Amino acid sequence: MEVVKLSSKLLIRTILKIGKVESNKSTKEKSHIITLEKASIMREELEKEVLFSRSEIQQNINQLENLNSYENYFDALPKTICNFFQAFITVLQQQKQNVVNKKRLQREFPLKLFNTNQISKTTVLLTSLILTIAFSKIKIWLSHIISSICQKSKLLPYL
Repeated sequence: MEVVKLSSKLLIRTILKIGKVESNKSTKEKSHIITLEKASIMREELEKEVLFSRSEIQQNINQLENLNSYENYFDALPKTICNFFQAFITVLQQQKQNVVNKKRLQREFPLKLFNTNQISKTTVLLTSLILTIAFSKIKIWLSHIISSICQKSKLLPYL
């Protein structure tokens, strides 16, 4: 099983602002509840990171607007934002996989492997969409292609 690095500056700062998680059960139950205040803090941190990534986007604008390869496109995306979404999606997928594998063990089926490729694709999609919303004048390749496909009804099944 491949280990995914979960640290990013945005993720760490968000965790520190939200607060520490204590080890007793009652606090753990409450720590999973996202209040309006916690959501607002997370939104502000993500917003700052997106806006601060403008220079990184300008440096990599050719790779973001014109696809040479998936790896180059992924590398051109701002690392802090990608790491945040990758960590977020990884945690969700791990929780989901734990439940699925527990049921598969009970039924004596083989365990499912962790799909890091799907996490990477989802990360690229979310990051591209956020950047398209934040910087509408930049024609981010993935968002541009998806919008073109949506305008042609014959191509919708290929999404």
